[in-house]
Amino acid sequence: MNNTLAGIFWSGVGLAQFNMLIGLTPNERKSVYVGAMSAVTGLAGGVAPIVGGAILTAIEPIKVRIGVYNFGHFQIIFLMNSLFRYCNLYFFSKVDDPGASSARSVLSQLSTAGVSTWVQMHRLQNAPNEEGKIRAAHALRSARTALAVEELIVALDDPSHHVREEAAEALGEIGDARAIPALRDHLLDPASGIVGECAYAIGRIGDPEGLEPLAHLLREGIIQDRIVAAKAIGRIGSAEAMVELIGILKNPEGEPEALLESCLRSLSAEETPDNTSVIRSFMGHKARGVRLSAIRAAGDLCSPILAEPLQEQLEREEDESVVPQIAVSLAMTGDPKGVIPLLYSLQRVESPIARRQILNAIGIVLSVEEIFYPFLSSEASEKDGILKKLIRDIGKRAVANSDISIPDRRVQVRIDRAEKLATQDEFNAALAQIFYVVPDETSGPRGEVFAAIVADAEKREISQEEFVLALLAVT
Repeated sequence: MNNTLAGIFWSGVGLAQFNMLIGLTPNERKSVYVGAMSAVTGLAGGVAPIVGGAILTAIEPIKVRIGVYNFGHFQIIFLMNSLFRYCNLYFFSKVDDPGASSARSVLSQLSTAGVSTWVQMHRLQNAPNEEGKIRAAHALRSARTALAVEELIVALDDPSHHVREEAAEALGEIGDARAIPALRDHLLDPASGIVGECAYAIGRIGDPEGLEPLAHLLREGIIQDRIVAAKAIGRIGSAEAMVELIGILKNPEGEPEALLESCLRSLSAEETPDNTSVIRSFMGHKARGVRLSAIRAAGDLCSPILAEPLQEQLEREEDESVVPQIAVSLAMTGDPKGVIPLLYSLQRVESPIARRQILNAIGIVLSVEEIFYPFLSSEASEKDGILKKLIRDIGKRAVANSDISIPDRRVQVRIDRAEKLATQDEFNAALAQIFYVVPDETSGPRGEVFAAIVADAEKREISQEEFVLALLAVT
């Protein structure tokens, strides 16, 4: 039993010790260190039994009794051996191994790795054909197990371009920073054929260590790789990463629009004064794609600072396809001052999808999206039910409100009439009935929206969605 347990546990200890030796020694003298380690191990293995025997003979007369247990020279020598082993932990604690994983992490990986993971790792190393290795790398990519990092790093040098691609993408999915040095080396080597895949993988990992090679690629690479590098830098998202992107955007002359778009979208990873300033400067860019990217970045930052420039761009925007994106970004800033400009922008948009998008943005700003969004996305039959419920709820509140100056019976008459008119798609007339039963003191952004829709109803036919928005504004 002793030999069985020793074989199980000491094999792992021996493997870990050897891996630490390989990982911590310099590449140019690795063989010297390995040889020295083997020599010391062999010498200690020969001397230790002799010294142990001498100590055992010397302490043979010693007998110790603790409670019901008797300790003789054999127990004492084993105790001494254990103490010496534990003393070694102090020296191990002084060893700095940057690539090491904690015992908890290793045990967690081992517990989650199924038999298929081990099979795919073996297949990636030993598959006799390209297709087998591609499938193995793809399976490890789906499994996202850090146990496969070393095998995938080796696969970055596979003769097959497709295997190298799959390995780089798998390392990005796994997200282990140990892969960055190998990915960096292949990223800086255009002949590897996987520059873009390595840049994407480094971005997915998100470790600041990968910023320098990505910045180099952003400045010096071909256009396709520069675009990928800009996206990857955005994933890292540090202030230092933003500086690299801003450097491109502050000198945009001669730069392709696609690169400017990628840099702008990546600026949304972190808000800085320079970020917001650069994004604002591109909102009025003549190229639609660049303008859209700046507007989207402004929304992704969710910064109230950008609400005013977004409103200004909304007023001067002539492209109908850009207006809905401005609406979304304005909603994400959370500034209630943008509600009325958004409401008026509906009159400049003909696309039903674009109109719903703008209306949904208004609902978000008014904090009624939990009801309004399901209404906008539901079927016609479901919409009727939601609409009727909103009208009845307004009636109940009106009856309960002591400030309403008309009798309860008249309130109910108007509510019934509004419900009937709404089911007949006569939303202007229905809104007129609702107007008489809502509290006069309705104010704030919701009150402004309600008043604006009522005013519009005097000039044109309002839609069902606008009518529901008006109802939600006073609920």
